[in-house]
Amino acid sequence: MAIDKSKPAIASGTYIPALDGLRAVAALLVVAFHARIVSGGFIGVDVFFVLSAFLITGILQREISQTGAIRLSRFYLRRLARLGPALAFLLAGYIAFAPLIWPSHPHLFDAMLAGLYVSNYSFALFKEPLYLQHTWSLAVEDQFYLLWRLLLPVLMRARIPILWLGAAYVAVICWRASFGDDWASYYYRADTRASGLIIGAALALYLHRLTFTPVYAWTGIGAIIVAAAFGEFGPTSATVFPVAEIGAALVVGAAAHGQLGRLKIALCAPIAIRLGKLSYGIYLWHYPITVALRPWLDGVTLFGAVLVPSVALAWLSFVTIERLPMMIGTRVDLKARRAVIPTGQRP
Repeated sequence: MAIDKSKPAIASGTYIPALDGLRAVAALLVVAFHARIVSGGFIGVDVFFVLSAFLITGILQREISQTGAIRLSRFYLRRLARLGPALAFLLAGYIAFAPLIWPSHPHLFDAMLAGLYVSNYSFALFKEPLYLQHTWSLAVEDQFYLLWRLLLPVLMRARIPILWLGAAYVAVICWRASFGDDWASYYYRADTRASGLIIGAALALYLHRLTFTPVYAWTGIGAIIVAAAFGEFGPTSATVFPVAEIGAALVVGAAAHGQLGRLKIALCAPIAIRLGKLSYGIYLWHYPITVALRPWLDGVTLFGAVLVPSVALAWLSFVTIERLPMMIGTRVDLKARRAVIPTGQRP
């Protein structure tokens, strides 16, 4: 049976505060990992993958349902308006200050790799960009969506889409396993890290057919905690990817259905929501700051010393250079919705 387009994903047009709370959890895990106080904190990236694919697939699904197609120019402009200014701000700051800290490194080349969204494969193959290494995850998402916006309309016309998604998920896991102990080659690549993106996309497409309870949410957050606590960066990293991915999907699904139970208190706390809204900027800024401070600080002290300026710079970026493009993007979306939703049927 094809996907029922008359029942779009619950979260496709509704803001869910708890998802910002989950973003905050993911960002803090990554910062804690790079500060070397949470061994498996790298799984915060897997949580981001699930969340991002869930939300983007919901947006694209709604657009296909309303217009029968994805307007590629609007899709790319919207993504650029959301993500481009913050990345440009980071790269400008990096180019300005990195030569003062690491004078002999080719910083312009690193910034170019990050700005072109190819740092995942360049790092897997050549170990560059060194001080912007964390931008590999941005590249993974960008490369995935280059294909996904083309594949999704085809998938939505398939007879049983979940079979194709399930086969793709298994194929990614098997392909990743084929690298054996060469974990540095599979860790950063889009073709070996797409499993979380596939799970997030599948959740968005089938959310209206699934039932969640608070037990699922607690199980999911428990899985994320276990993966973060017991994961090890290295040859065994891949063993915790599925745990974190499935855990994130359980929390996201429960949040979308309003079935978080008491977990909602934590994920919807004002500070969690605020950090979640700034999580992209925090992620962008934290890594070069971490690497710069590591020679003098470590552990919890390093975590605090990195988090404070990262939050400050993320906030500055959010309220200045990111605000205008986001406002323009919202107006574009509203105009598009008025063009496809008949009068009297607008929400």
